[in-house]
Amino acid sequence: MSEPGIPLPTPEIQVCGAGGFAGVRPREMRIWLLNPYGPIPGEGWRDYRFTLLARALAARGPEVTWFTASFAHQSKRQRTAGWERREVSKHFVIELV
Repeated sequence: MSEPGIPLPTPEIQVCGAGGFAGVRPREMRIWLLNPYGPIPGEGWRDYRFTLLARALAARGPEVTWFTASFAHQSKRQRTAGWERREVSKHFVIELV
């Protein structure tokens, strides 16, 4: 806490414009999300936080890949026998591992 009249230093904040993230062209950025839990789109559950995050990031332009387990923990069953790539949207894919 600062004393009255003495301002605290503020970090430099780069605000992103509509074109992408600060100083990076959106198509050059690749974002990987790693989380073995949570439902994926199409499984009958409401959108999980990683789905919401991935969709929001992909809408800004970067390529978003979510790596998750091939085992569905909610339903206690295998989603796929091996590695599988599922395209959710133009810039959002899920890799089942």
